[in-house]
Amino acid sequence: MLNNLSSFFPVKIMSLTLSDVQKLADLARIELAEHEAQTMFAQLNRLFTLIDKVQTVSTDGVLPLAHPTELAFSIAEKAHIEVRLREDKVTEIVPRNEYQRIAPATENDLYLVPKVIE
Repeated sequence: MLNNLSSFFPVKIMSLTLSDVQKLADLARIELAEHEAQTMFAQLNRLFTLIDKVQTVSTDGVLPLAHPTELAFSIAEKAHIEVRLREDKVTEIVPRNEYQRIAPATENDLYLVPKVIE
């Protein structure tokens, strides 16, 4: 059982450098102007700071949920509230053959994409 987020992140998350952000953009095939890279750099480091703060919260005695609605149902049951969820049924049919016909490359009903990690 997981009692603390530190089991997912055993070491403190380090901040990125601007060159890290530019390399990530290259790997993702995203063109970033210098000012966009600077903005992304600041935003990602703020995100990592937030993750560091979340890791400091003690989760001792908090049981993990098997499903995100588990807690909602538990609270609703105690408060005598009905939780209404829509029926889980197919509402659209995806025309796979049409989509794959116009795809650059497919094989065995799968889309083939170029290798991006060197």
